[in-house]
Amino acid sequence: MEFVHREGGRPVALPQVMGPGVAFRDLDGDGLADLVWVQGAGDHELTPGPPPRFRYFRNLGDGTFADATAPSGLDVAGWGMGVLAADLDNDGRPDLVFTFYGRSPAAFRNQGDGTFRPWALPPEVRPDPFGSGLCAVDARGIGLLDVLALSYVDFSHDDLIAAGSTKAGVEIRGKWQPRLLSPFLPNPRPALFFQNRGDLTFRECAGEVGAANARGKGLAAAVLPAESGSDVFVANDVTPCALLHDDGGRYEDVAVAAWVAEVAGSMGLALTDYDHDGEIDVFCSRWIQETHALYRANRRRDGARYFTNVAEVTGLADLGTTHVGWGCGWLDVNGDGWEDLVVVQGHTFVDDSHERLVAQPPLVLVSERGQRFVRAAAPAGSVLATPLVARGAAFADYDNDGAVDVAVAQNNGPGRLWHAERPPGHWLAVELCGTHGSRDAVGAVVHVDAGDLKLTHPATSGDSYLSASSARLTFRIAGETRPRVRVRWRSGRTQEVGEVPPDRIVRVVEE
Repeated sequence: MEFVHREGGRPVALPQVMGPGVAFRDLDGDGLADLVWVQGAGDHELTPGPPPRFRYFRNLGDGTFADATAPSGLDVAGWGMGVLAADLDNDGRPDLVFTFYGRSPAAFRNQGDGTFRPWALPPEVRPDPFGSGLCAVDARGIGLLDVLALSYVDFSHDDLIAAGSTKAGVEIRGKWQPRLLSPFLPNPRPALFFQNRGDLTFRECAGEVGAANARGKGLAAAVLPAESGSDVFVANDVTPCALLHDDGGRYEDVAVAAWVAEVAGSMGLALTDYDHDGEIDVFCSRWIQETHALYRANRRRDGARYFTNVAEVTGLADLGTTHVGWGCGWLDVNGDGWEDLVVVQGHTFVDDSHERLVAQPPLVLVSERGQRFVRAAAPAGSVLATPLVARGAAFADYDNDGAVDVAVAQNNGPGRLWHAERPPGHWLAVELCGTHGSRDAVGAVVHVDAGDLKLTHPATSGDSYLSASSARLTFRIAGETRPRVRVRWRSGRTQEVGEVPPDRIVRVVEE
C-alpha cells in the first residue's frame, strides 16, 4: 500500500497546509477496516500535470491492503480536505462525504458491491468554498443522520494564485511566515448543514437550525451525546470554540455557559470518559504557544453540563507550547484499562528553506489512572516515533486483535499506518446497530463494568481531525474476564446486555 499526498508548490497559503484527512472504516461489510486517503491540490495552476486522485485500499485480512480505487468510483480529483464515513440511508453500509477547497462537499453512496455512486448534495452558493471537518448527527431523533459540514475561512482563488508569486510575509508568533498562511487574517466562513429527508435527498439549512457556526473558523465537529439529544462540540481556530446544544433538531450555542468558549488555535477533538466518572470528557489539540485542552465534564445542581479545562492539573501543560496538534484519539496503549492519548503533530510554519513545513513527532500520553498524563516513548522505528507533517489521524483495529491501530495522513507526504502491538490483558469490542435510532447509533453511550474498572465510550462522529474512524468501540479490561455491558441509546433508553465473554467483538442490536 502506497499513497503520497500532494499539495500545490511551496507552502504559501492556508489551503495548502490544512489537509488532509483519512477514513479507516469497514466499507465492504467483511468486518475489516479499509482505508480511504484524501488527496490534495487539484489546481492546475499550482500543480502541473494530471490532478492527483483520492485512493481506496481494501483490507485483505492478512495484514495487507489492495488498491481498489479504479473499480470503486472513488478516484476523485479535487483539493480534498475532510472525510466522513456514515450510514446515511440506514442500509447497513457506510457512505462517504468529502470536503474540499474550491469545491462544494461531495457525497458517495455505498452500493454494497465495492462501488460508490455520487450522491447529490445541495451546492455551496458562495464562491471559493473552503470545507473542513464533518460529522453525522441524528439531530431530530428520528433515526436519520444529518451532516454538519464545517467551513474554515473565506479564502479566494485569486489570493491563492497570487500567493504563489509573492514574497510578502508577516510575523506570526515571533517568526516570519508567508502572509497568507496566517489564520488570523481571513474572515470565518459559515458551516453547512445537510438535513436528511429520508428519500435519498438532503436540504441545506444551517442558518435555519442554528448550526452555521458563523463566528467560528471551524476545523472539527464531534457529536457529544446528551441525556436527550446529541450535542455537537466544534473546535474553531483562533476563534471561540462552540458547543451546539440539541433542542429537538435546532441548536443553540451554549459554549459560554458550558465554559468552553476559549479562543485558541483549536484543531482536533477526541471524546471519552478519561477519569471513569461516567461523564464524557473532551480533548482538544491546539496550535503553538497554547496548551492542549482537556475539558472535564461536570454537572450543576440542576443537571446542566459544564466543563473545566484540567490541562494544567493533569500534566498536559508540562508538554510546553512548541507542538502543533491535529488528529487525536483515545486508546489504551498499555492495557491497564485507562484511556491514553495519541496526538499527531506537524507545523504550519515553513522551515528555513521556505520549501517545506516543519515535521514533529506524534505524542503518546499515558494515563496514570485518570489523574495525570505522562509522555511515553513511542516504539523505536514506528510511525509514532517519526517526525511527520501530520494532519488527519483515524483509528481502527484493522486486524481484529483487540489493539487499536492508527492511520496518519501527512501534508505533502506519504500516508502512514501504525500497527499496534496488543498489550497484556483482555479486551472487548462493541459494535452497535440502531433500530429506532440511526443504524450507526450515533449519540449512544456504551458502559462496561469490568471489576474495578468503570468504562464509558461514546458512539460519536467527527472526532479527530478531518478524518473518520471505525464505529467499533474497543475497551481494554485488564484482568477481568466477565465484563458487563449496557448501552444508553440516542433515545435515552438503557439496554442491559449483561455479562459477555472477553477477547471478542460483541454486536448489540437496539431492542
